[in-house]
Amino acid sequence: MFILGSIASVSALNILGVRLLSSVNFTLIALQMVFIVLFIVLAFSEADLSPASLMKPLLVDAGDFSGLIAGAAVLCLAFLGFDAIATMAEEAADAKRYFAARDPDYRDLCRWHLCCRLLRRASGLS
Repeated sequence: MFILGSIASVSALNILGVRLLSSVNFTLIALQMVFIVLFIVLAFSEADLSPASLMKPLLVDAGDFSGLIAGAAVLCLAFLGFDAIATMAEEAADAKRYFAARDPDYRDLCRWHLCCRLLRRASGLS
């Protein structure tokens, strides 16, 4: 459900225009910076720097990095998807007309199928 909501919101922003998308993108980046600073401050104030505790959150089992890799895959897909759509909207000559009038074809279905399979594999559901 979250994925469908994200797709709908990004599509709506692209249809409404590049200026609105730019404002939303700036706001999201500002929020990311605030949360990064907050995370760093809280991480250093509560840090346990013993060698065993440094790797504990990254490992599902001893020596298994599948949780870390799955999280990185989801993060990359989410970022690259939003960035690609925003870049395409910025480069289109008449983005409002082009994206509203474009009909999906078999390549779109293949992309969605691949994206869903990668997300499913990364989340460990397959």
